[in-house]
This record gives sequence, C-alpha cells and structure tokens, in this order.
Amino acid sequence: MVFKSPWPSLEPYAPMSVPQIIEATVKRLPDKVALMTAEGRAYTFAEFWAAVKGIARALQQQGVRKGDMIGMYAPNSVEYAVVLHGALLAGATVTTLNPLYREREVEHQLHDAGAKLVFTLTPLVPIVQEAKANLPKLERILELEHAWDMAAAVGGEPEPVAIDPMKDIAVLPYSSGTTGLPKGVMLSHQNLTANIRQTIALNMTTESAIVLDFLPFFHIYGMMVLLNVGLVAGATQIILPRFDPEAAMELIQDRQVTDLYCVPPAVLALILVSISFWLLFMRTRLGRVLRASTESLRGATLVGIDVRTVFAAMWGVGAAVGAIAGILAAPTLLFSPDMGARPLLLGFAAMALGGFGSFVGAVTGGVLLGLIQIASGFYVSTTLGDLSGFLLIFVVLIVRPEGIFKTSESVAA
Repeated sequence: MVFKSPWPSLEPYAPMSVPQIIEATVKRLPDKVALMTAEGRAYTFAEFWAAVKGIARALQQQGVRKGDMIGMYAPNSVEYAVVLHGALLAGATVTTLNPLYREREVEHQLHDAGAKLVFTLTPLVPIVQEAKANLPKLERILELEHAWDMAAAVGGEPEPVAIDPMKDIAVLPYSSGTTGLPKGVMLSHQNLTANIRQTIALNMTTESAIVLDFLPFFHIYGMMVLLNVGLVAGATQIILPRFDPEAAMELIQDRQVTDLYCVPPAVLALILVSISFWLLFMRTRLGRVLRASTESLRGATLVGIDVRTVFAAMWGVGAAVGAIAGILAAPTLLFSPDMGARPLLLGFAAMALGGFGSFVGAVTGGVLLGLIQIASGFYVSTTLGDLSGFLLIFVVLIVRPEGIFKTSESVAA
C-alpha cells in the first residue's frame, strides 16, 4: 500500500515558458476582459494576445533575435503589458527601468544590460536620447504609446522561438542598489512560471477577481503578483499609471474591485485621504475574509480568555514594541541640537522597524515552508563594495549590537 501525504507535492513544477502559461489562459477565456485602463477602455484576453503576437512579429522584423535585450522605461499601462509579453514571445529578454530614473541611472542600466532597443513614453524620450550618446549597443528608441499601431501594422504570425524555460532569461529587473550599484537579477522563464503557479495555488488571485494595479510593473512585485499572476489566473486588471489615492478609491467603488495589493505607504495614503477607504476595503474579498474570521472566533477562548481579546492584545503589544524600538533607534538620524525630536519622522521610523520585523518573519516562514524563490543569479558579479557592505551590516548587527542604539548625546560625543 502506498501512503501519500495530505499536503501538496514538493516535486518541482514542470518546465514552462511565460508565453506558454499565458496562452493557455487566453485559449480558455478569449472573450473575458483581461486588462482595462483607468478610463474604462477594456481589452479581452483575445485582443491582448493578438497584440502580443503583433509586437513579437514586429520586433522580429526589426532584427530582434532570441536573447536580445529590450528595455522598458515607462509607468504602468496596458501597452506595457502588451510589449513586455510581445518581447518574451519573440525570445528577447526584458530589463525594466524605474520611470523616475534620470539620465545617469538610465544610462547605467541600459549599458550594464546591453539593451538593443528601448520602449518608453514620448515625454521620456529626451532622457533616453541624452543617455544614448554613451550606449553603443542601443539601436532604437520606440514610443510605447504607438504599440497598438505597431502590432496592427505587421501581418502574419511571429516566427516560433525555441525557449528553454530552465536556462533562457526572461526578465532582468535591477536590484535597488542598497550596498552598491544596482545589479541585474537574472530570472528565467521557469523562475517566473513557477512563482506564478505557486501564487495561484495559494488562491491569492482567482478568475473572478477584479484587481487594481497601481504597484509599478518595473518592480517584481507589480510585474509578477499583479500583472502576470492576474493574466494566468484569468482575472480582470484595472491599470493605473501611478498611485493616486483618490483615483484608486473611486475605481474600487465604481469598478467593484475585489482584490487590492498594497504596500504600507499606499495604505497610509489611502487612510489619510478618507476614512471611507475602510468601508470600501471591507467590500473586497480580503475584507470579507477578515469579517468572517472575526465572527468565527466569537465565543472561542484561550486559557479562559476570549480569543479575539487575546489577538487584539497581541496586536497592541506588537505595535507598542515597534513604536518603542523606533524611538530607541531613531535618535541618531532624527535628532539634531537645534531642532530636537521630530515626532512625525519618529513615527515613520517605528513603521520602518515594524516593516523590517515583518520582512524577517516572512523570510523565516518562507525558508521553513520552502517557498523562497531562487533567481538564476546576478547579471553582474558581486563587487568588493557589496561584500564590504554586507560585512559592515554583519559587524553592526551581530558583533556590536549596541552600535544600533545611539542617543543624541553619543552622536554629539
């Protein structure tokens, strides 16, 4: 007799490219709305995929071959999604740039990645033009607004490209450069499709979901958890070029948004705009789950105390500890002899430390559950500066932990 675990298998996912996994959804839901602009212009999965194939064919006609590097320097848009996946279908690798970058930063990333061409918005073209003088490999600058015309102008299907999901690099986003210059993180097609399948297995985004996309697509969070997972799950995505709290709340109400992926600063901005955000939030799927979970605990006890009271106390203690830690850690940066304490910044410091604690918990849980993703590697070798930065962090946190907590007096000394 064979005994099987009740838990999902840990066997690695079968190799699959990004175009393969998305095309399966397109064939399953051709007439369902896939992407929508903030103004309400909707595109079905079939329309999206037809444009993707048009972009792939157009790029091949312009000489793009498998492994060529294409830059994406623009804020969120439907066109961004079309060009990103058109480039992947053509066999190219895409490096994504922060649309707030200036000439020096654009030059560094495009030069480091070896980009052959770059898509950007018309207002950003002068920035790329200035950087292009020092980019010998950069052949063309294409305006993203014209993606639909570009896709419609070509005829026929794109030439098939043999993609090895395990080895071929799909995207090359760059690290934040905390301890040195930003470095390209090589993510294969299998890296992306495995992460997509993991996320869908957790039921984070479903076919019935209406998702509001304001987290930037150039960042792996926005690119993967929102855009790519949404496309594969069959969700409808409403795309905002940039985060606008008032516009976001209006769309939540008008478009009946069910899934909202946020970062703490965005949540804070939404709260500051209007307390009505919470009323809208409780209409989302997560809000309904929270309400149901709270009600399900009614009457339950832990060591004779109502469970909800215990949870509330734990939450309060955690918030207090985070605030105290922020006050202890902040004086080095936030106190000055002439201005004294800055309460608002102290609050942000406490929030930052709370976020760091959440990060540590997430990493620990990820390691224990085997969910931490492994990139194919860094595109550029780690520099001595990076190693020295990590060594400094190690010394401060491990060897001399008292160095973290300094008072304004010790700084003055």
